[in-house]
Amino acid sequence: MPPGQRVFFFGTSPIPAHLAGAHFYIQQVLHTRTFVPGGEDYVVSRSGFWGPRQVDEWLSREARYAVVEPGLLDVYRTTEPGYRPVIDRIEAALALHFVLVSEGGDGLWTPPFRVYRRKTPAPAAGLGPATPATVDLPG
Repeated sequence: MPPGQRVFFFGTSPIPAHLAGAHFYIQQVLHTRTFVPGGEDYVVSRSGFWGPRQVDEWLSREARYAVVEPGLLDVYRTTEPGYRPVIDRIEAALALHFVLVSEGGDGLWTPPFRVYRRKTPAPAAGLGPATPATVDLPG
């Protein structure tokens, strides 16, 4: 990943990707315990948590890269039934919008992880298409 890219992160430790220069969504920096399977979106976002709406927004439109621990996806899918639909959304968005570019982790110190790159560039958040400025000069 080029340094400075917006990265969706789903894993136990963001340190390896952070050291590589990744910029995570602030809600994902601490731990996946800030991940909730649902709830009123206003409450979820105002509390510093993230859930289905953020998954859709980040993976459908914003994130240029994703770093995901497949084993952690499986843990959430199998231990808490309420998470299954959101994990399915994550995997569907990765399959639709991203391509797998790398795998890493040694399983001992670093859990196995996958790095994905968006298939087509995501539009810059909050910016419209670039248009040349014109200036009328006197004379």
